[in-house]
Amino acid sequence: MSRRHVNLLALAVTAALSGYATTSFGAEGDPIVFTPPAATPQGGAGTVGVYEVTGNGDAGNQDNARLSLNTAALNPAAVKTPYTVPTINFGPNDGHFFAANGGGNVPNQVFKNNDGNNIAVAMQGNINIPAAGTYTFDVNSDDGFTLAFPGRSFTAVTQANGAALQTYNGTPNGAFQFYGGRGNTDSLASITFPTAGVVPFHLTFAQGGGGYGVEFFAAQGSKGGFDDSFNLVGQGAIPAAPKITEKRASGMGGLSVAPFNYTEIHNGTGPGFGPGTNNVTQLLTAFGNGSGTRTVTNPTMINFIDPEGANDGGHNPKVNFPGNTAADDNNFGAVATTVLNVDAAHAGKYTFVVYTDDGHAMDVRQGTTPSGTLVPLFRSENTEVVDRDGVNGNDTLFNDVGCCTDRLGVWDLATGIYTLEAAFNEQGGGAGFFIFGAKGDVPLRQNDGSFNPQFVLLGDTSTSLVDFVTQDAQVARPAGLQFAAVPEPTTVSLLALGGMAFLARRRRA
Repeated sequence: MSRRHVNLLALAVTAALSGYATTSFGAEGDPIVFTPPAATPQGGAGTVGVYEVTGNGDAGNQDNARLSLNTAALNPAAVKTPYTVPTINFGPNDGHFFAANGGGNVPNQVFKNNDGNNIAVAMQGNINIPAAGTYTFDVNSDDGFTLAFPGRSFTAVTQANGAALQTYNGTPNGAFQFYGGRGNTDSLASITFPTAGVVPFHLTFAQGGGGYGVEFFAAQGSKGGFDDSFNLVGQGAIPAAPKITEKRASGMGGLSVAPFNYTEIHNGTGPGFGPGTNNVTQLLTAFGNGSGTRTVTNPTMINFIDPEGANDGGHNPKVNFPGNTAADDNNFGAVATTVLNVDAAHAGKYTFVVYTDDGHAMDVRQGTTPSGTLVPLFRSENTEVVDRDGVNGNDTLFNDVGCCTDRLGVWDLATGIYTLEAAFNEQGGGAGFFIFGAKGDVPLRQNDGSFNPQFVLLGDTSTSLVDFVTQDAQVARPAGLQFAAVPEPTTVSLLALGGMAFLARRRRA
């Protein structure tokens, strides 16, 4: 071995031991060269280390996420957050374990920069493998991920759903990766461990835009899909539990809500405006200039879907769009306004939620017309907020083309009359438009990740008691694989390093 080769070997060993991060930024199918940045916590007994980076460029695919993680230390504007968690089940979006009707009813975690876009996350830890054999690892993600057990090759992909095996740090089939963006989807791959013991793993996740979620779970054996034998890595046994329902009062706590003025627009035209409503800005232009084919109604509630291409976000009840045709309707939109009459007995904070597929806008203004003064947002649980009037801070929930997420805003309403305006545009595919409300400052979701049942369709004046499911029937699950402490260097490893040093000295001599 030449001195140059020895030096390169020494640099490689030093880099591996120090956590130095290097990355290949090629196409989706290229080999991956990546080590979690040194700032990533190691994880330990009962924990996994997480390094979260935002504000450092695009994270719409795995290469960009790795680039963001590696360059964050060089960018003072990047938000760099290291921490540890007991399991990997982030979201608000539903995978298997944090919804009321999910597989385990385990409370979910949120990223520290909650509900943001372009989040790159590196996670690492050590998993105790209790017995030799084949294990299947399942990553449910929205958006992409890369899973690797350094130095080991996966045995097989058992359910791809777009994911594929890649070379990882020189190991063929050493990584299982979904490269780009998607909604919550399972991808499964199996790996055979010849002996029991502690094995390290790396998991890289990218949140490009919209909602997000990532869960990491495993089962012994080769599995072709998620079943009752899977549990989150790090999670204890989950006992069986029956379905639980409770009675809750519906309605908006006495708030007076007038019927909506609803205008649905197809084939809008105008300056810079094509044959359809391609985004919310163009929709509002069409609404203002009177163009397009219009359906005008006065519904009590907004809970519309296109039955030929529905997307209801899991919400009920629902009815067809007033302008629905027999075809899958695309490139249309709607603007809905309603008057809120707040008397002294009911003044205070109100929480409104808009669900759309695709884009959305919603705000609250003083008076009986949408031209009144905007009321500033008290709080929002998503980043799709804007300061529309440039006066009082963020006042509007807005995204031109965003899809398929509940957007929440809290407004503090004194005694008076207000107008709530919401707009929705449909580009293509599924279509849905819902508006909910609740009295008070109400979180979007319960601890188990389910949509908060305090929300009712805005305009629903019912005050009767109704059934809400707080937990669906739950099967028993065995304890998952557990996170272990970082293993101490073994005698064999130390001898191997010593042997390399001896060999280097001998060859130089």
